[in-house]
Amino acid sequence: MSHTHTHTQARRWSKISLFLLWGVLIVVFLLYPKWKFPNTEATLSWDVSGYYLYLPAVFIYQDLDDLAFARPLLEKYAATSAYYQSVRVDNGHEVIKYPAGWALVNTPFFLLGHAYAKATDYPVDGLSPPYQAAIAFGSFLIALLGLFLTRKLLLRYFEDATVACTLVLLVLGTNYLNYVTADVAMTHNYLFTAYAALLLLTDNWHKDPRWKTALGIALVLGIMTLMRPTEFLAILLPILWPHSKGWHAKWKQLLQAKGQILLIAMIMFLIGMIQFSYWKYTTGHWLFYSYKEGFDFASPYLKKVLFSFRKGWFVYTPLMLFAVVGFYFLYRKHRNVFPALFVFFLLNLWVISAWQTWWYGGSFGQRALVQSYVILLFPLAAFAEWFLAKKTRLLGVSLPLLFCIVLNLFQTWQVHGHGLHSEYMTKAYYWRIFFNTQVTEWDKFRMDTKEDFLGPRFEVQRIYENDLESMEMQPGLDSTYTFGGSLALICSSEIEHSPKLIVNEEKIQAAEGDWIRVGGHFYSDQRIWDPWQMALLEICFNDDNRCSTYRIIRPQRILKAGVWKEVWIDTPIPEKPFNRLEIRILQPNGQSSLRADDLYVEIYKSNESK
Repeated sequence: MSHTHTHTQARRWSKISLFLLWGVLIVVFLLYPKWKFPNTEATLSWDVSGYYLYLPAVFIYQDLDDLAFARPLLEKYAATSAYYQSVRVDNGHEVIKYPAGWALVNTPFFLLGHAYAKATDYPVDGLSPPYQAAIAFGSFLIALLGLFLTRKLLLRYFEDATVACTLVLLVLGTNYLNYVTADVAMTHNYLFTAYAALLLLTDNWHKDPRWKTALGIALVLGIMTLMRPTEFLAILLPILWPHSKGWHAKWKQLLQAKGQILLIAMIMFLIGMIQFSYWKYTTGHWLFYSYKEGFDFASPYLKKVLFSFRKGWFVYTPLMLFAVVGFYFLYRKHRNVFPALFVFFLLNLWVISAWQTWWYGGSFGQRALVQSYVILLFPLAAFAEWFLAKKTRLLGVSLPLLFCIVLNLFQTWQVHGHGLHSEYMTKAYYWRIFFNTQVTEWDKFRMDTKEDFLGPRFEVQRIYENDLESMEMQPGLDSTYTFGGSLALICSSEIEHSPKLIVNEEKIQAAEGDWIRVGGHFYSDQRIWDPWQMALLEICFNDDNRCSTYRIIRPQRILKAGVWKEVWIDTPIPEKPFNRLEIRILQPNGQSSLRADDLYVEIYKSNESK
């Protein structure tokens, strides 16, 4: 079917689905009002606050080079656990880590919030409620526009019922829902809308190469690249987009439109100069790389990006498996658009997977792919077109698709405070919380160790106790380790771990049992949220000065500030040889303290071994 496909029908079903899905998005958006939430749950928090800094820097503080306001402002509103939104350069200036495209698009929304704050009693500081609400609602309008443009685009290639079905699958069955409601202010929502606009403009230009259409393509591509530089890859879409009369007509049209192509290049360059000029102003150089991470293009993390329990795309958004399979049906029925979409999909996936921080920080699933769902809706629609053609096919795929939708809706709920961690998921923890509405604090330890003992313990034997009252200090350690009858881990660059407590192998083997528990009472003077700042309770089954079996948990996952709590780690006694069990508290980053008291070791049998 060519891209000149037209309908005589009223396109009733896709219109109904659009309005209903808009309604769903509005309800979810209002049920999770981030613009009202404090601290790191606010609209302008974490990475979004970094993209945002340009706006208060220009319009409120007139401070683009030193950003003296930034750290105190973000700390006042507790927008992040630590300040990382800018980097200091050799000339002493501070440079915003993130590119300027997001701020450019959000300027009108910011100015509305700014005007309201000035007209009321709210602080005119850039992060008070009017600014939060203005950005949240502005972002949401962009989301509604994106879904409208997507329907309009798909109707040029697919039947009305197919488009209606595809839109439902997108909104209810993928993490797109999360990024156009709860996390609507992140770049992915804007870029999704931009991709839809780009393909509509590209399609229009190939039918009628007008100057204003070329200008639209240039503006969209320029802003996309200014928002996330890797989106420059989107230029492949207009380059590879098909002409209705074939590739010969395509290249002929390109040659005839040399002036328009030059215009696109010039506009994109001028938009890019916004970023280049900022770097020149702050660093003295036209080009500046503000990220610590880089790309491993030769060895991308494809397997982890697609299948890991930490952030696997097909694990958390399994419905997109049907989109990938749909490329086969797209090739069969819509071969003209297949090359552009498939080539872009492969290269985009490669670039996303090559990023060294391949899990992309705190997020639900693989957020870096969300904006490109516009491209993936074509093969998904081709797949929908195939199964809607026959009732038997529809019946065959209904249950898998329904499962994907239910899973996505449930995990979208879970990721916002109901068990699903946005960054540090593991296989053991994933299955512990899978469709589980009653996740406990103890379940969180499955993010540290796969060992999991749930059943009753039998024939428990305590083989070791230490109240730490008379702890012998190792060379280099002093009395700062003792604190009111407890072992206190006081961390510094020189001291990162406690003395080792050693239990000989004979004691373990003398007790009959197949599981071991190492526990104690623990205390933290502050609540720690970042796992990499948490101290570890570490056990090592040591064989000839090497760990044959090694396990850890982070007690501070469940510790409240200023409250003692008993915490333990369970693990099967290893079959690998060992001559002693070593226990210690380790603080790799030296950024928090953990006190321990009344440590113990117990051997026990499980129900299966009783």
